[in-house]
Amino acid sequence: MQFDWENTLVNIKDKKVNLGLLNDDEYLYICLVPLDQDIIRQAMTQGFTVWLEPDGDPKKKLGICYPIGIQSSNMPLRDFMAKKNPEEHRKVIEKSLKKIEIIGPDKNEAITIPVTNPTGIEVRVGTRNERMVYELQIPLAESDEHLYAVGALPGNEIKVKFETGKFKKSAMNRPSGMRPGGDMGGRGGGGKGMRPSGGVGERGGNRERPDMPEPMKISVKVRLAFASSDNP
Repeated sequence: MQFDWENTLVNIKDKKVNLGLLNDDEYLYICLVPLDQDIIRQAMTQGFTVWLEPDGDPKKKLGICYPIGIQSSNMPLRDFMAKKNPEEHRKVIEKSLKKIEIIGPDKNEAITIPVTNPTGIEVRVGTRNERMVYELQIPLAESDEHLYAVGALPGNEIKVKFETGKFKKSAMNRPSGMRPGGDMGGRGGGGKGMRPSGGVGERGGNRERPDMPEPMKISVKVRLAFASSDNP
């Protein structure tokens, strides 16, 4: 998964993110660049999930959760946010970036797999130009090789949702900024770009606790592009 997203990202107005979506005849590629530190903090602590709905059908919804957040660590959220122990803070971040949670299509169905896996799903978080960059590659169609997929083909319409987890007051003390390494980008990919055809988003601050903002939620509908050789 090596793309130069520079000229493909679209700013989602009032949502404080830049978003890019590409596809070829086999994979969907997603890039999201948060422009707000609150989004980054939420993604790293509470987790970040991309939901994919072929034909906008919630019954076929598949979720890719990455980073999974710090819920599996023994560090209280308050200490994580305060970075009281820099070395432990680094270890918690590294641990959260080693696994992917796949959710669905049933809402109670979830499995966890290593970030390096044979499923065709590739996801990573890094930095470029001092900004966090999230990238995801996921197969379009299921097969013996690709057990988890969008469930759509070029020409089909899909809904893509992005959301961070919620801050919980109980997690502040319960055991349970970001600069992961790695420059993102590289040579251009062979995918064909799509501009989101519409979407809604919502986010905002919590007046009672400025350090516990409302979760980010963004939803866009896109029609998968045909590869140039397949264009009818």
